[in-house]
Amino acid sequence: MKVNVQKYGYLRKIYQADSLFSIQKLPFQAIEAEIQRIKKEDSDFLKSLDPKSYISWYLPIRKLVSSVSTVVQYRTEEIPATINAFRNIDYTMSGSTKADC
Repeated sequence: MKVNVQKYGYLRKIYQADSLFSIQKLPFQAIEAEIQRIKKEDSDFLKSLDPKSYISWYLPIRKLVSSVSTVVQYRTEEIPATINAFRNIDYTMSGSTKADC
């Protein structure tokens, strides 16, 4: 899903920056709606996982780590939130035991 959000983020920047596209409100709104839909779908999937499972801890961490290069290169406005997310990682995998893994 990361690739889809990146593509839409690229389109969003084009529609904001280019005067030919900036007057087009309907496509811009559709791009924004699709970005939100993808993020919600991703969030809903993560919430549906068993909170005691290793995968429910691992996937958000993996997503955060894999997003770093994209955030630094293309979504610099997200750098403070990304740094904060790294600082707030719970390394204890609370709620899980080794038997659950």
